[in-house]
Amino acid sequence: MRAWRPGLLAAASIACARPSTTPPAAVVLPPVTAHESPRAVEDVPALLAAGDSFACARHRDGVVKCWGANFASQLGDGTKEDRSTPVTNADLGAVRDFALGRAHGCAIDDGAHVSCWGANASDQAGVEAAPVVWPPRAVPVDDVTSVALGGSHSCVLLKGGRVACWGADDHEQLGSKSSGPRPGARVVEGIEGATQVALGQEHSCALLADGRVKCWGFLQGGLPSGPSYVPEVHDATQIAAGTSWSCARLTTGAVSCWATSDVPDPMHGNDRYIGIGVLTGGATSVAVGAFHACAVVTDGAVVCMGSNTSGQLGDGTMARRHEGVTVQGLTHVRRVALGGDFSCAMLDSDDVYCWGQNAHGQLGDGTRKPHLVPARVAWW
Repeated sequence: MRAWRPGLLAAASIACARPSTTPPAAVVLPPVTAHESPRAVEDVPALLAAGDSFACARHRDGVVKCWGANFASQLGDGTKEDRSTPVTNADLGAVRDFALGRAHGCAIDDGAHVSCWGANASDQAGVEAAPVVWPPRAVPVDDVTSVALGGSHSCVLLKGGRVACWGADDHEQLGSKSSGPRPGARVVEGIEGATQVALGQEHSCALLADGRVKCWGFLQGGLPSGPSYVPEVHDATQIAAGTSWSCARLTTGAVSCWATSDVPDPMHGNDRYIGIGVLTGGATSVAVGAFHACAVVTDGAVVCMGSNTSGQLGDGTMARRHEGVTVQGLTHVRRVALGGDFSCAMLDSDDVYCWGQNAHGQLGDGTRKPHLVPARVAWW
């Protein structure tokens, strides 16, 4: 295994770091509000999320619409047919928040309860011995403030800053040492004061109230057993996870990413992950896909970098980018969501645009053709 090597971004830097069990010096941050009582559904802005080959958007009235791959009924329309235009997740009802995994989804209602649907071979939808779950089933866990999904596991952030997880645990991504799937939610030991959770394919990370980050699970070469600190990340304000790597947006607008040295480099195509190029402008949010990353920057544009085999960087080419490139034609972007090899953005107007791979209709524009630049999704 090679040593970890940091990379640097000019205004939103991404660097590699290896988790350590020794906590770094604490950094004092402004008070966080993640543990306040949940807002009513109608008070929550429109939301956007992406799975491996599908995406969903939540309207301001709480209704969720989805499009793309549907082999495990992950779109929620009661079928297993792929959809190239949005369909209503009919039995879900109004939701306050939701997240998507590789092929499953979970949502939080106004009462802070969680329901899940879709692929369930590893009990990631919270139901034992059911390969596919539809309609959505309630997961017996209370006081949930947010939810995050990985490849085949799920976690929730609870009031008070604890984290509970269920699903696949073959690489200790649930924070335990069990070898098989686990349908019931259990609290992750060693995590307190968390404000956000982000899950990758087989790993999990939690952002703590003091700006530090802990991760656990499998990152191609492993992590210490149980949650461990990421030492060079001291002042994070947001985290995001990809297939085998994770990123944090810092208070400076920089973005720091980490993975072990056995991870294929998503930027340079060799056999080691070494860092991520350069973004221009400060990042206001970041999202991570399988082998690409995108950030919303202060002027409302989107900057992406990494693998571009399907046009998922949105710059009109299929060329891998070692440095950040601006997605064509997008302004006033509020958030981005990345799938395996496609990307989506939601604007301040709640309009949604997607680009990249489209074999399953995951761009939502009514076609199955990939797009090298953003195409509008007619979702509302």
